[in-house]
Amino acid sequence: MFALNAIRFTLVNRRFLTQQVKSTSSTNVLVINKTLTTQLLFLKKALQESFLQRLFYVQDELYAAWSHGWAAYLCLFLTSLNTLPVHAENVCTTPLTFDETVKVRHIYDGDTLRLSDGQKVRLIGINTPELARKQKSAEPFADEAKQTLIAMVKKGQTIQLIYGNDRKDHYGRTLAHTFLTSGQNIQEALISQGLASVITIPPNTKFAACYLAVENIARCNRLGLWKNKSVVKAKQLTGKHLGFQLIQGTVRNINTNTKGIWLNIDDTLTVGIRPDNRHLFDKKILNSYLNQSITIRGWLNKSKKATPFYLRVKHPLSLHLSSELSCN
Repeated sequence: MFALNAIRFTLVNRRFLTQQVKSTSSTNVLVINKTLTTQLLFLKKALQESFLQRLFYVQDELYAAWSHGWAAYLCLFLTSLNTLPVHAENVCTTPLTFDETVKVRHIYDGDTLRLSDGQKVRLIGINTPELARKQKSAEPFADEAKQTLIAMVKKGQTIQLIYGNDRKDHYGRTLAHTFLTSGQNIQEALISQGLASVITIPPNTKFAACYLAVENIARCNRLGLWKNKSVVKAKQLTGKHLGFQLIQGTVRNINTNTKGIWLNIDDTLTVGIRPDNRHLFDKKILNSYLNQSITIRGWLNKSKKATPFYLRVKHPLSLHLSSELSCN
C-alpha cells in the first residue's frame, strides 16, 4: 500500500466542516491534497438525496496510486448530521460496476465526445465553457477544457460509462458519467481543475453532491475559469451574462400557481420551478429563502415578463443560501 497524506473532514458544528491532516497507509482512504478549509453547508441539502452521500474525501491528483491495487470502498450510513463519521465513501469515484466499456473516437469540446461505435456522449453533471462558433468568440478556458479532455482520453483509448437514468438528451446524445480505466472520474477531474461548472438535471443526479464539493474547492482556490469569474450579482445582470451563470441575489417574493413556483430575485431575475420538477423541492425550505441571499446556477435567459431575466432550475442542488458557498 502507499503512504498518502490525507485531509479528512471533521464536524466542527452542524454548519461547518473543517479539515484535519493525517497520514494513512491504506489506499482504502481517498485523499485531497488541497489545504483550503472549506465550508460545506450545501452538503446538508445534498445529504437528503442519498444515505450514501454523507461525507467524503475529495481526491485530486493521486489516482495513480489506485492503478497499483484494487479500490475498496468505505461506505457508512449516517443517522443525522450530528453524528457524521470521519470516513465515508467518495461518491465521485469508481463504482463496483459499469454499464459499458467503450473506445473514444473524437473529442468535440470539454464535455462532449464521440465513441468508436458512433455514439455521441455528453458528460453528465458538468458544463464546460463554449468554444468559438459562428461569430461568437470562445468563452474563457473553453480551449483548455477541450485540450485537457484530449490529454486524458486519446483517440482509441478505452473508457467506462455509467449511463444516466435518462439515457438521451433532446439532441439525441448519450448521457453518461465517464471513467478512465484507472478509475478516475473524468467529470470530477475537469471540475477539480476549474475547467467545468456543475449542473444537476434530474433524474441524472448520481455523483451530484460530490461534484458540487469539488467545484467549491476549485472556486475557492480560484482555479481555471474561477480565476477571473465570480458569482454575478442579480442587480448587475446584463445581456452579456446570458448563458450558464452562478447568480446571487435576495429573494423578494415567492409565488405559486399551476404553472410552477416563481422566485423573484431583486426584481431583476425570475427563478422558475416547473410543475414536472416541483415534487423534488421542499416548499418549507423554499419559503425559508424569503428575504435571504441565495445563489442560483443555470442558464440565464432574457424575459419579457415580470423581470428582465429568467432562469429555470430543475433540482434543489441548483439553489443554495449564499452563505453555504462562502470561501471565508
